[in-house]
Amino acid sequence: MWSIRRILVVDLQQLLFVASMADVAVERGVEKRAHEEENNSREACDPKKVKTGELLIDATEQTTKIKRKKVALLLMYSGVGYMGMQRNPGVKTIEEDLFDALVKAELVPQAHIEDIWQMKFQRCARTDKGVSAAGQVVSLKMLMREDAVQRLNEHLPAQIRVLGYKRATQGFNAKTNCCARTYSYLLPTYAFAPVDELTTESYRITAEKLQEVSELFQVYIGTHNFYNFTSGKKPEDPSAVRYIKSIEVSPPIQQDDVEFCEISVYGQSFMLHQIRKMIGLVIAIARGLADKQVFEKAWGAVRVDVPKAPGLGLCLNKVHFEAYNKRYGNDGVHDAIDWEEYKDPISEFKREFIYSTILRTEKEEKSMLNWLSSLLLHVFDLRKDDGLPKDRSQTRSPLAHALMKVGSEINGERSNSGSVQTSATSASLVEPETLEQDVCTRDSSESAKSS
Repeated sequence: MWSIRRILVVDLQQLLFVASMADVAVERGVEKRAHEEENNSREACDPKKVKTGELLIDATEQTTKIKRKKVALLLMYSGVGYMGMQRNPGVKTIEEDLFDALVKAELVPQAHIEDIWQMKFQRCARTDKGVSAAGQVVSLKMLMREDAVQRLNEHLPAQIRVLGYKRATQGFNAKTNCCARTYSYLLPTYAFAPVDELTTESYRITAEKLQEVSELFQVYIGTHNFYNFTSGKKPEDPSAVRYIKSIEVSPPIQQDDVEFCEISVYGQSFMLHQIRKMIGLVIAIARGLADKQVFEKAWGAVRVDVPKAPGLGLCLNKVHFEAYNKRYGNDGVHDAIDWEEYKDPISEFKREFIYSTILRTEKEEKSMLNWLSSLLLHVFDLRKDDGLPKDRSQTRSPLAHALMKVGSEINGERSNSGSVQTSATSASLVEPETLEQDVCTRDSSESAKSS
């Protein structure tokens, strides 16, 4: 009996101890909850307080939390004065201004700008220096506020405009989900004038010449190895194989006594300088400086001398997401990425900021006219050691030989003339050998940079 009573006493003492500890835990839990509620109350008063996956919005909505969602941001911009789309420390880029606006509009935290992978940022196309875009898309995670577009445009310069945003899937990537891209290139029609004709702004292209140019561009349609139309790639690199769906040449338009036409290139994807080199080669053939056989050489595995047209005039017109829209555009949760609803503001922006800038700059600086003179220095043939041949006279076309000789003779007689008129090639304005050395030096430096 004594042992039984002893066991009961011990058990009772243990029960009393457990009960007292439970009371202490309850009291501590109450204090902890009260402390957390006090902290949350202070955080709610700070409109810029950032938490993982969510942001607190302004003081009138202190208790409301909006989670960041994956979106497709649709924008357009004029690339004049910018060193391209992609952010590059120390230089002015489109992305730098866009990121700054996202922070000021309180749509993403500053920490995510410093590490863009946190907001899952990706651009659809990386436009180069001075290149504009009338239909660009970037993907990122941000607050889906009703006034997000207005907030962003308030903090962006007039030459960068956000059109809207679309709710996207968590795995949406603006680059990989894009199935095609359309670029346009606006240039004066005198670029296609035969080299033995007077090349001036008064040139007007004939219907027959326009048809010839259009047929030349059709050669690019289909799947080809565009190794010779870019830099930094080897001929066996599978990424050099690209698919062009269509190319259209618009009827000519006249602006300030200069005739222009637009080339629209619709393809799956494009490499660095690809479109500019495609245009440059067609111009050379149309002017009579090269023949059509150079196309077959260019598809090969040996480096061919292909000229690169000026960057002015190139514009990213539109990016396409047909496959993505077909799968997710009508699922009731996500939005289709469609440009039709923005057709009017896009047309107005192109007139005011893109086309007007291209036309004005071309008329003032004559970048195309100046570039045409350098075409005489290209061989449009195989290049040795991935560089220009040292002896250019061995590969220059007979027509180029004759024109360079005429240019030299004109230069010798300039002192007897009171004015200089634009010649068929504009080469008479520069010493032929000096111009040739300059181009060789420039091409060599570009090759070194690309490698």
